[in-house]
Amino acid sequence: MKIDIHTHIMPDKMPNWVKKFGYGDFIHLEHRNCKACMMKGDKLFREVEPNCFDATERLKDMERTGVDKQVLSTIPVLFNYWAKPEDGLETSRFFNDHIADTVSKDPGSFIGIGTVPLQDIGKAIEEMERCVLQLGFPGLEIGSNINGINLGDASFFPFYQRAEELGCALFIHPWEM
Repeated sequence: MKIDIHTHIMPDKMPNWVKKFGYGDFIHLEHRNCKACMMKGDKLFREVEPNCFDATERLKDMERTGVDKQVLSTIPVLFNYWAKPEDGLETSRFFNDHIADTVSKDPGSFIGIGTVPLQDIGKAIEEMERCVLQLGFPGLEIGSNINGINLGDASFFPFYQRAEELGCALFIHPWEM
């Protein structure tokens, strides 16, 4: 069995959190002239292919490349560690719900891992518990540092302790190096 553990996904429709929250460079997706554009604030961040947000296209790619399962995770630029904690929690929940929905439609092909607002350990633990206990995720994807703070900092230890108690795997993705 071939399992691809590094496959990022995003919803094809996202709120414009810049307008909602009134600050920052939150990413949203705009579909323009048959292209999907990741927008950071009002500037083009990156064009993406349909397989970045369309599970049907992703399944075609899996068949073509002989991959049996994909572990779906958030695109790191969507971690939003710089955001206010309550806004980071809202965006994390949105992305986690999307991944859970995608997995529920084809659990034979997809496994989901969540994201959490690690800028606030209490909120991160709350969302980790929801990911594991309610959404059924076996783990989380986290960045290699949180706003310039190394993952070895003691402030993260309660988070790691709870992850261990839950049996929650942590996939550490290079971030803002």
